[in-house]
Amino acid sequence: PNSSPLPLSKLQASNPHALSSSRIDRSKLETVEKVIEKYPRLRTECKAGTLAWKVAKEAIFGPEVMKECTPVGSRDKPGLPTKELSELKKVMFTQYPQYWKNPVEFEPVWKRCLESVQQGCKRMRLGKD
Repeated sequence: PNSSPLPLSKLQASNPHALSSSRIDRSKLETVEKVIEKYPRLRTECKAGTLAWKVAKEAIFGPEVMKECTPVGSRDKPGLPTKELSELKKVMFTQYPQYWKNPVEFEPVWKRCLESVQQGCKRMRLGKD
């Protein structure tokens, strides 16, 4: 697209509690394109959260990092690495051309994506995913 999503919120972008990107084991990750291709039924707006979770887990962060984190960090858990969180937002934004002209309208979709990622991280810590 010729437009970009809004930048991450201040809380997400300048998170002093974010885990370092160096902790991501990229050798175990698939490409974003491959993950998106793998789940054609998740490419609808109502399934954006599930798609974001799959992309985050399989292509951007990997399960080990996600087990340790929450999207922005909380109490005793670090936040997901900021640069990659921003990458996830861009990936999700590119899936929905209806928002390219007015990126601010994508924000509620992004919020649902983050909530889904947060729930997924929690499920992984509990050994349920």
